[in-house]
Amino acid sequence: MDSTSEWLHQRGIPLCQTQTITERVKGNTTMIFKPVITRNSRHNPLLLTFILFTLSIMFSHTVNAGPDTSKQILNGGMFYHLGPAQISSDHGNIDGLTMGLGGRIAFNLGRSLRVGGMGFGSGFSYKSASGADGSFVRLKGGGITAEYVLSFSDQLRLSLGVLAGMGSLHHLHVISDNGDTMFVTNDKYGTAIGSPILLFEYLFGRSYALCFMGNWLMGNKIASGKSFGPCFHIGILFNR
Repeated sequence: MDSTSEWLHQRGIPLCQTQTITERVKGNTTMIFKPVITRNSRHNPLLLTFILFTLSIMFSHTVNAGPDTSKQILNGGMFYHLGPAQISSDHGNIDGLTMGLGGRIAFNLGRSLRVGGMGFGSGFSYKSASGADGSFVRLKGGGITAEYVLSFSDQLRLSLGVLAGMGSLHHLHVISDNGDTMFVTNDKYGTAIGSPILLFEYLFGRSYALCFMGNWLMGNKIASGKSFGPCFHIGILFNR
């Protein structure tokens, strides 16, 4: 997939809806002759997916008081998240409110230790200094997790942990847009990532828990001294 097709794909624009597109590359700057597009929010489908997932879990399960969790070995589920983000670039510091979906799975080793993995996709759009729309930052990543679990009652648990792994960042910056022609820079690169994790669970029944999580994602190429976070997550976890 060439850079133009990928640019269209990032915005959810089918190629059949576009006019003829050409591009020329001059250094790191790509000149794209714009298609006719209808702008739609790219985050609404993520939120809808999370809401449907949550409702399906809640309405398919009968709540039992005082769950017995002593024999559970598996913990996992899905989250919707949002939070502030900042990266450094050739165009200066870029700030925005990032949001997206993620998931996790972990195995209980005894009563107080969990190990597992977590993955996510997150991003935000912004206006460039010229006032042009269409710039965005996307971050995908995942890694291994380790957590220490504190149980306050049969229903309440608190976990403290860390995430370590790898991610990829895609940054498209619109330099100018005169209505027919758009000049952009299109950067993609990998980065090591790490984050502290704070996770609060409220169990309803033996198998499910409403979960609130906070983390502060950092990486060697997200930017010098910059980060994605803090991010706040809400989700449903299953326990087996």
